[in-house]
Amino acid sequence: MVVLDTEWQPLDEGRTILEALTAEVQEAAVQTAMIASWANHIARNKVDETTVAIPRNWPVTPPLYMPMARWQACTDLPKAKLETIDSFFRKLAIPKKAIRDAETDATAMGLDRALTLHSMLVSELWRASAKDAQSAIRALLPSMKAELHRRYTQSAVILIEILTAAASHKSPCMDPAGQIVRPDLPQRRGAGRKYLGEDVILEVGDPTSGSTVLYSAHAQNISTGGMGVIRVPQIAAETPVTVFMPAGRSIAGKVAWYTDNSAGIHWVKELKRSDPLIASSS
Repeated sequence: MVVLDTEWQPLDEGRTILEALTAEVQEAAVQTAMIASWANHIARNKVDETTVAIPRNWPVTPPLYMPMARWQACTDLPKAKLETIDSFFRKLAIPKKAIRDAETDATAMGLDRALTLHSMLVSELWRASAKDAQSAIRALLPSMKAELHRRYTQSAVILIEILTAAASHKSPCMDPAGQIVRPDLPQRRGAGRKYLGEDVILEVGDPTSGSTVLYSAHAQNISTGGMGVIRVPQIAAETPVTVFMPAGRSIAGKVAWYTDNSAGIHWVKELKRSDPLIASSS
């Protein structure tokens, strides 16, 4: 879900898809940098001296992910560059598994001991992913400069610097207290989609029976037009859904797309830019 501000010009189909792909690659790169920063932090420090829990927000395959031939036809990106991007997302399965293994051992032996056991490998794998994320962003950089708003290019330059640090055993996304901090990028300051990072409840309607089912989900981002959620069961497009926020507020919408345990929800009534949910997440 990409929301453009008043400075942005209408895009043709190819540029719209290019923008969506760029936004998703940069979002995955941000999350990769954050987790790599955390992994480097626990590898450098005694685990019992840090209060940092295992991160919950992992990079996911883009919701608009399509066969490579379709991307190439729609965006005119060279096949080699699309393969670089595809490799970044596919190889994420390896460092994700390393964290899952640490979580499994944490259940049996405790978080401190599990992180002590797994920290070096987890750090090594997420540093490699930071390098892959760099390559994916560089693959898109010429097209960003030629086709998209300058904020994407500005964000890409900053992200490359952050990923370089994360790939070099550093923790650019950690504050002095040892907490993960999301980098502030020009792309997100100018666009309508904001990072949220909260658990929500989805009330999903059943068109056949007329009943509703409740699911827990994790809201990654929110905009005036909708919300992106992960860790949800398969829900058909156009299914009515009500999102219940932690503070008790509810918002009605419909499922716009679903793929790989992730979904996009389109609001029935668009939120205002002054809405506290949008403004407070800036």
